[in-house]
Amino acid sequence: MRIGILLRKYFDFGGLQRDAVRFAEHLRKNDHEPVLVTSQTHTDKLQNLEMIHIASRGWTNIQKERNFIQACETVLESAGLDTCVAFSRVPHAPYQFVGDFCYKEYLQTTKRQKMSWLPRYRFMLLRESQMFLNPERKHYFFLNEHQLKTYRSFYRIPEASVTLLPPWGNQTFLNQPVETSYKTELLQNLGISFEVKILLFVASNFHLKGLECAIRSLECNELSNAVLLVCGDDDHRGFAKFAAKRGLQNRVFFLGPRKDLPRLMRISDCLIHPARREAAGMILIEALFSELPVVCSEICGYAAEVQKAGGTVLPTDAINSDYARSAAVSIRRSSEIEKTMSQWVKQNQSQSASSTMQRLIEGRFHNSTQSVGKA
Repeated sequence: MRIGILLRKYFDFGGLQRDAVRFAEHLRKNDHEPVLVTSQTHTDKLQNLEMIHIASRGWTNIQKERNFIQACETVLESAGLDTCVAFSRVPHAPYQFVGDFCYKEYLQTTKRQKMSWLPRYRFMLLRESQMFLNPERKHYFFLNEHQLKTYRSFYRIPEASVTLLPPWGNQTFLNQPVETSYKTELLQNLGISFEVKILLFVASNFHLKGLECAIRSLECNELSNAVLLVCGDDDHRGFAKFAAKRGLQNRVFFLGPRKDLPRLMRISDCLIHPARREAAGMILIEALFSELPVVCSEICGYAAEVQKAGGTVLPTDAINSDYARSAAVSIRRSSEIEKTMSQWVKQNQSQSASSTMQRLIEGRFHNSTQSVGKA
């Protein structure tokens, strides 16, 4: 099958982007022809993947997104695709990978509700509502029960139109060794003592994922012997100033986007993720695969998986001292927590979200071709 993957923007370190490419690679290994339909790619990693570039026309992001959606309507036929899966919000696509939080819920539960009349928010709401028009004719891949429940409180989504995917994480995070020489070299380059505890923060949107809270957790006595390593492709200058104002400039290190995250997780002591919004949180699953203790906010879609694996989930109104105490406890109890995580990994490592999606798409395609043949 030639299967289109609709993704308006691709960059190497986005969670949704990595989901899309991982699915494409899985399809290719299983004798399908994935075709990435996109308007922007900021990478040279996709050379082995067939791509259709759609010109990103428009002065504003709204115009560019609207034009991308309209252009995608012709792709299914002109590119000879058998079907397509929308990872970006392309309402007419027969398969919808629901990788984002519910925008309608977001506007109703934040201060932005008063701004819902603005063109940007009106467009986002319209695009989301169109995704769930005629849901019997589409199929939706949801990442977790919390996310599905939230969407169902605002939209009619029949049970037959839904597949709940198993925890989605990168298998390369499994069975990584702890490399002492790697840790020594990294800490020496950063000028950090080998004796300190390492908190890890990973995100592509530092503000949305709560970096201020993570930085301020270092002010607490419980983490006086800890440093924070910040990884991700976002502008860190404002956060560096934020840390410096609190005298933490020598304890917060901005490492940028990293290709060695599996190795970095294995030498860290705790992942801290005080997200304000997080539909799922692939990084949480990858930390669990690495058997790295996790402290996250309950807003995260994968918070339930974190709890099952022995991690700590804090309420949305938790403050920096709560995260500091929880991280310190997680570090002290790391041996005990690792046993629970090992059991969780054994139960989940063989599950594949990509395989689940592939089987469903193949089955529906087979049934549809049989129906056409009988007609």
